[in-house]
Amino acid sequence: MKMQTKNYEMFKSYPGNRPIDRANVDALVSSISERNLLEERPILINEFNEILDGQHRLEAAKLLQIPLFYEIKVGGNYQDIIYLNGTQKNWKPEDYLRLYSSGQKKNHYIRIAERMTPKLTIEWTDYIILL
Repeated sequence: MKMQTKNYEMFKSYPGNRPIDRANVDALVSSISERNLLEERPILINEFNEILDGQHRLEAAKLLQIPLFYEIKVGGNYQDIIYLNGTQKNWKPEDYLRLYSSGQKKNHYIRIAERMTPKLTIEWTDYIILL
């Protein structure tokens, strides 16, 4: 069951979890300010209020002073932290290009995608700058 709060102090860091990355928090603050999807992506805590997933989202919500959504996983532990965080993969520029050229059908993205070959002589970011 998803709940919400502005009582940020109720949450605790799970012992041994990764340290907070301030650059990541800053990026989240910017992203959440533009489009707040915290309700769709609640943090996950165990029955002791220890954060299993979402410690950076918590810090961003604190800075923005907005409600934080959370769910409780009874029995959640370090194995869940490893599983939840060890399988995530950041998007690369070519992933964004693929999304924009297929889903949005924007002609300029399609033209760039069509020119791509496995042996690129120009960086992806350079293609996007050329737009």
